[in-house]
Amino acid sequence: RTGKMGRELKVSFDGVREKNVNSLRVLILSFFPIKYSDKVYQDACIFEDFSQLAYHTDVLVGGIACRCEKTEKAAKLYIMTIGVLPAYRGCGIGSKLLNKTLDACKKDSKIQEVRWAACDLSLELFRWRQC
Repeated sequence: RTGKMGRELKVSFDGVREKNVNSLRVLILSFFPIKYSDKVYQDACIFEDFSQLAYHTDVLVGGIACRCEKTEKAAKLYIMTIGVLPAYRGCGIGSKLLNKTLDACKKDSKIQEVRWAACDLSLELFRWRQC
């Protein structure tokens, strides 16, 4: 899929951790009129395999922040927020961020569900090992 820029853009990823979590904070504030609590950013650092930053030519262009609720037998991953800078929307970056997170979930045998926390209906995005 191509977007405003006329083509799908190549991106690189980096897990969210203490050294770059402020970049995620600034990014989110730049396109959402919501000030998330510090807990959202702390959780993103804890679950850096799932929370990712996306870069195009070393420029931060998008991010996804997640948290995980684990029990002894299973876990649910919640996508707290996902976004891409307006100039880079429609270029496949949001899909790549989501797919990167879902791929990490598939590698974790305890994660049974992924939910988008922002949806009032707790939109279920993915379910494994239920069939």
